[in-house]
Amino acid sequence: MEMIQSIGCPYCGHVQSIDLLDEDVANRYSYDDRGMGTEIVYEANEDNEIVCEECGEVFFITGYIREYPIGCLDEDTIQSVKKEEED
Repeated sequence: MEMIQSIGCPYCGHVQSIDLLDEDVANRYSYDDRGMGTEIVYEANEDNEIVCEECGEVFFITGYIREYPIGCLDEDTIQSVKKEEED
């Protein structure tokens, strides 16, 4: 299974694909028995630097994606942040 997110570079706007199942990119949490089944949260690892494929600038992603019930996107707060905004 993939959890691919299209992220725009905060410097040049180039959109690239980031896999939130990559443990360097995001942490995954699951919560069982939530009425309609399991809830899964993919939370951005804000320490992971991402290099833009187009301009080469380094940025971070913040936020999370919540899947509840499994297979249904319930909430998406993922966004890109310039490196200097994180420092």
